[in-house]
Amino acid sequence: MGHQRQLRAREPKDIRLFLPARPDALSPRMQAYLDGLVAVHDKALYVSETLVERIVGLPPRESDATLRFLHEHCTLPQFGYRHAWTPGDLVIWDNRSTNHTAVQDFDIREIREGYLASGYFTADLDK
Repeated sequence: MGHQRQLRAREPKDIRLFLPARPDALSPRMQAYLDGLVAVHDKALYVSETLVERIVGLPPRESDATLRFLHEHCTLPQFGYRHAWTPGDLVIWDNRSTNHTAVQDFDIREIREGYLASGYFTADLDK
C-alpha cells in the first residue's frame, strides 16, 4: 500500500493495555507513546491486523514488534467470546471496541442471516 496509517485514539469506557514485564526495556519514544495506558483511561489504541500498517513516529522494527505484540495479545483466548448458536439467537457487538472473527464451523448449506448496522460519527479522531 502506498500510504501509511497510524494508530488513532477512540473513547471507550474501560480499556486496558498490558505491557511487557519490563516496560523500561521499551524505547523512550515508545514509553512516551504508551504513557499512562497501563491503567484504565478514556482512550484506547485502534489495532487492526488488516488495517493498521505501522505506528507513525516509531522506527519500523519497533512499530512491527509492537503491532505484532498487540495483535497476539488481543486475540488470546481469555479475551474472546464464543457463541453456541441456537434458533432465534441475536448477538450484537460494537466493532469499535471488540474484535470479531467468524469461525467456519457450521454446515454451509444452513440458512444464515446477518445484518451490519453502522453509524455516522463526526468526532475528530485526531484530538
